[in-house]
Amino acid sequence: MSQHPIPNQAVSKLRYPTPTSTPTPKEKIKAVARIALGYAALTGITCLALTGAYALVIGW
Repeated sequence: MSQHPIPNQAVSKLRYPTPTSTPTPKEKIKAVARIALGYAALTGITCLALTGAYALVIGW
């Protein structure tokens, strides 16, 4: 095990078809969309949780 990260492992983690290929625009969009959806879901859940807690405190 070397201390240095291996580029091929890092690239394969990003789910590209082959370690050496560059991502196509469609793959980039998919990756960005997946991240955006994850953040949107987290934000939505957090907002709902905070709103629910606030409503409970007020007594709605």
